[in-house]
Amino acid sequence: MIYKRFISIGLIAVIILILGGCGSPDDSGPILYPGAPKVLSIVPETSPKTALILPDQVITIRFDRPMKQTVGDYFKITPSVSGKTQWVSRNTLQFIPEAWPMATSFQIELPAGIISRDGKATEEATSFQLETPEPRVVKVRPVPDKPLSIDAALTVYFNQPMDLGAIQPGNNVQLFPSNDLDSRQRIRKDGFYNVEAVYGKNEAGEDDYSVLVLKPTFPYQKDRSYRLVVKKGLKGVAALPGKEYGMKGLENDFEWKFKTEK
Repeated sequence: MIYKRFISIGLIAVIILILGGCGSPDDSGPILYPGAPKVLSIVPETSPKTALILPDQVITIRFDRPMKQTVGDYFKITPSVSGKTQWVSRNTLQFIPEAWPMATSFQIELPAGIISRDGKATEEATSFQLETPEPRVVKVRPVPDKPLSIDAALTVYFNQPMDLGAIQPGNNVQLFPSNDLDSRQRIRKDGFYNVEAVYGKNEAGEDDYSVLVLKPTFPYQKDRSYRLVVKKGLKGVAALPGKEYGMKGLENDFEWKFKTEK
């Protein structure tokens, strides 16, 4: 009986030593995952529609397994955007932009062939779309809760910098009825706006490119109702000649009504 007990104890000890010698998966090399590596998630979320992003949005790609963290430009971005690509964990890749230009649609592609730590490569490219906001009027000042003076300047605030050179009074910035010199005798509803457009100022006294101040060249008529219209299609400063940036303009006409004092 004593002999059999020693045999049993010895057998158990051998099994423990064998199991202990196997080590952990980390000690024996990478875990073998079934199939090719795949993308598990993308931030910002792009399904089922294009994600709307701000200029500082970081792209984060998470894979289903640890990847070989080689240095390279993994992201193909059209139109191109400067930035930095980095691995932030064993299975997470990021693109940090210098800045996404506004009013622009981007096609992003992560090509096939990215290698995982178990020696396998992604078999399919991952493609998705991002876009930055188009120009939009945020507010107009002064607030028309009471009649305005006949020489009041209108301050128009946008959600992004605008191109002062693209402002065309009477074309993409209109006034109904017009403030012509003889508008007291003849009321014209052709939208022509006699106005000087300049940039507003920030708290430091510098030009604020997202603020346009409309100073009437001729005064408005007293006790008259007016309608300011900023036409759809107006583009911001991101729209550069010969470039693919800033191609999205104001989506809809913006209208703002006010009345002048008696």
